[in-house]
Amino acid sequence: MLTWNPTYPAYTNGAPTTVFNNGAFNPLIRRDIYKDFTTNNRILANFSPSVEIIKGLTYKLNLGVDYSSAERVIQNMPHAIPLEIGTLNLSTYANNNTLVENTLTYKFKINSHDLM
Repeated sequence: MLTWNPTYPAYTNGAPTTVFNNGAFNPLIRRDIYKDFTTNNRILANFSPSVEIIKGLTYKLNLGVDYSSAERVIQNMPHAIPLEIGTLNLSTYANNNTLVENTLTYKFKINSHDLM
């Protein structure tokens, strides 16, 4: 719609003009017959506990998840001008990622130096 010639009348007698002199149809009609809906659900989480097993020895777990799913519905309504038969397209997407990291760290001190 933004690239359409602004000198063409958008409406004729209160209704969208259907066909222009060059044979093109009004983009306002396309807006009414074309619908595109998307629903996206996502869970992104991270959990990172740690525990000192013995003095200087620490265990750390890093658990992360990223779950997402999306559903997209594209609909073209039937219309006479321009000739549209009508279509419905349903797409479903799913993505699952899991991260598990286990870390052992031993920290000790020699004189005035800390080593890990």
